[in-house]
Amino acid sequence: MVIKFVGSILIIATCSYLGFYFGKQYNARLEQIRKLRSSLKMLETEISYSINPLPEALFKVGSRIKGPVQTLYEHTSDLLIKNMGLPMDEIWRTGLNRLAEESSLKKEELDVLDDFGIGLGGSDREEQLKNLLMVQEQLKVIESNAENERNKYERMYKTLGVLAGIALVLILI
Repeated sequence: MVIKFVGSILIIATCSYLGFYFGKQYNARLEQIRKLRSSLKMLETEISYSINPLPEALFKVGSRIKGPVQTLYEHTSDLLIKNMGLPMDEIWRTGLNRLAEESSLKKEELDVLDDFGIGLGGSDREEQLKNLLMVQEQLKVIESNAENERNKYERMYKTLGVLAGIALVLILI
């Protein structure tokens, strides 16, 4: 009897944990998109007002942002400083690959950032600022969609996890 009770609690706890984990991914994605938008605003400031070289601007932004988004800026800055002879878009893409590994971002956000990286460092300051504003607007739309998804699915996954655990226990008893 005690073994059944303990097993039932473990099943419910495990299923609940999984539900909360998958629900949390929606919240993490939204938070990371917001940090991306904020970091791009900082990069805009570094380029337009501080007039720092790109490696230094990326490093400064990376030092002010925490979490997976920080990886994008710090890794890209490190590669630029090491001057490995790679084109800027490849260096940016390498940073994006690191970001993709560590974050909850989806292909949609990564594609927008990849498109932005193609023009990064390859044009004059005014063109860079236009590209920054454009990618910020695209991320704003994506953020709105991500918030709708979070509101729709986060609670659902959490509830499904608990209910699936309870249903599994009832089936096994």
